[in-house]
Amino acid sequence: MSKLNWKSIVGWGIAALVAGFIVYSNMQEQKALQNSGKRNIYALLPLTGGLAAIGQEYKTIIDSEMKDKNQPYNIVYVDSESNPMKGLTALQAATVSEDKPVVFSFMSSVGSAVAPYIDKKNGFMFAVSSQSINADVTSYQQVATSLADQLDPLIKHIVSHYKQLDIIYIMDEYGLAQKKYVIDALNKKGFTNTRELALPMNISDPRNEVVKLLSQNPEAVFVMGNPTLGYINLFKNLKEQNFKGAVLADACLSNPSVQNNIGTNANGVISLAMRIETESQLSAKEKAFKNRIESLGIKINSKPIQAVDTLSLIRYTLENNLPFERKTYENLKGWESSSGDTVSFKDGLSTYPTILSIYRDGKYYPVEE
Repeated sequence: MSKLNWKSIVGWGIAALVAGFIVYSNMQEQKALQNSGKRNIYALLPLTGGLAAIGQEYKTIIDSEMKDKNQPYNIVYVDSESNPMKGLTALQAATVSEDKPVVFSFMSSVGSAVAPYIDKKNGFMFAVSSQSINADVTSYQQVATSLADQLDPLIKHIVSHYKQLDIIYIMDEYGLAQKKYVIDALNKKGFTNTRELALPMNISDPRNEVVKLLSQNPEAVFVMGNPTLGYINLFKNLKEQNFKGAVLADACLSNPSVQNNIGTNANGVISLAMRIETESQLSAKEKAFKNRIESLGIKINSKPIQAVDTLSLIRYTLENNLPFERKTYENLKGWESSSGDTVSFKDGLSTYPTILSIYRDGKYYPVEE
């Protein structure tokens, strides 16, 4: 008979105690928050990991909203660690005793992973700045610009200004979805003179690919996909190769961290922006909102706008004693965003107006067509 490995037994015992303590602590925290008479809202954010900077920005915005306003809810932060499966595990632990949890989630991949669990718990999820939730459930509402919002003004510009288009896309879910949308929309308009260059997500320096592309004398180049290192270096490579044609970019360019990484190589790029991001005339209310976000050290862009909008939707739902379901938001006709724009909701999607813009030295300027 083999000897017992007491070190292993003790180790597993300690691990079980720690896990039990975490679950117990979560339950006690939930009870303490619930005793305040307010609903718990679970903010599932990448507070650590590769997208921690964005997660921390969201936390800063939420904390500001909680501090400046008497909100009818509590916020419980849950760290997704920028990983879908870890996010699911963390949310399960946080909501173990929660009936019908309401979740504020960032990242399409994380939202897709947790949506079935939330649905099973009869809860509801707000998928913030998330373009695609791949889950066969209806218990969520996206609060984000749609692919149509992001691409239709660019497609209109392409058809009216160019005879040929080269599409360079990152081979991820987002890049593939955008590429398909653009190709299908152009074909419907009779624009078929397109070429495609697919880049793997792990490519860091696509210089050789750019040299080969430019040897074919492209008229206009459209860069799309998640902002990987390869995506960012595409703009540098095009500039270094002295490309004189038009460069277009998807909505990722509006992310301040992406802008910082691309730097002056983004000057002259045609992209899209929300009106509040441009040098357009703003109302006093819109200026005040923009100034408040930027006073937090966050440059105005779609993410803080959609974060504040989501918290406003949650407040509206609670104060009016309405159910957390898609119909509640579809019934909001002409709902005003924190950006001053009118937003609509249908079938779990949302629509935010965007403006065709040119980027110069950290600012967007509307393009006059």
